[in-house]
Amino acid sequence: MHDKTVFITGGTTGVGKGAAERLLILGARVVLLARNVPKAEAVCAEWMARYPGSRVAVIPCDLASLESVTETVRRIQEKFIRVDVLINAAGRRIREKALSVDGIDLSFATHHLGHFALTTALLDFMPPGARIVNVSSETHKFAWSFEDPLFEIRRYTPWRALLTARLCALLFTASLAETLRDRNIRAFALHGGLVRSDIAHDGLDQTKGTFRLLRLFGIDPTVGATTAVFLASSPEVEGQSGRYFKARRAVAASELARDKTVAQKLWTRSMQLLDKFKRPPRELPAG
Repeated sequence: MHDKTVFITGGTTGVGKGAAERLLILGARVVLLARNVPKAEAVCAEWMARYPGSRVAVIPCDLASLESVTETVRRIQEKFIRVDVLINAAGRRIREKALSVDGIDLSFATHHLGHFALTTALLDFMPPGARIVNVSSETHKFAWSFEDPLFEIRRYTPWRALLTARLCALLFTASLAETLRDRNIRAFALHGGLVRSDIAHDGLDQTKGTFRLLRLFGIDPTVGATTAVFLASSPEVEGQSGRYFKARRAVAASELARDKTVAQKLWTRSMQLLDKFKRPPRELPAG
């Protein structure tokens, strides 16, 4: 990874932080795209002290603001010549229904639309062989429907928002893989691991049901980080673009997550939202 530049959202905690540190050890240049810049700078200072000569940087990025995402892309274009790997791992605690600065459901804006805008805007800077890694989780299998992902009609709960976010990550991955197939740019999704901190961060009640989920789907977050690094760097995943991985193995996503019609619906809705706010990424050709 010595000749690779890796960009990571959510790189100050959890799977994102673990993956960033491991890629740094492998010799990659790592750039944290962070909403909390002081926190990201502190993490980078810690790494530079621990690994002398490591190459790390921070670029501000608030995924809930399309203007901020646009500025992030501009800074990347100014400072770097290519994007070899993009890992979308950012999440945010959103306990109650709220709107982003653009008037979009805050959870959808943070967990999907911001990543969608960032990723599609950076595609022209990705060389053949580049990789996109999206963090999801096994909880996506509890999403029974894709109706009203922006919570315009149905009642918002942190649990429903979590399921929608995890499902969107998989649908987005499938669309990217199909669209970018002829450009030799790979897209993967992974189970980042459901741990107690995930439940706290998403505002879920500490009930018997949620602890049952921990037993069913919980893995140490370091396993999720290891899988992210595997997808970002290993030649073993060639030919598996669009797949969903758990503990470094390709596994089956839910039927809904593999529905091409639903994936196209999400892509179209995302493009419509970006167009509405006059900050659309480059329109991609059909895959």
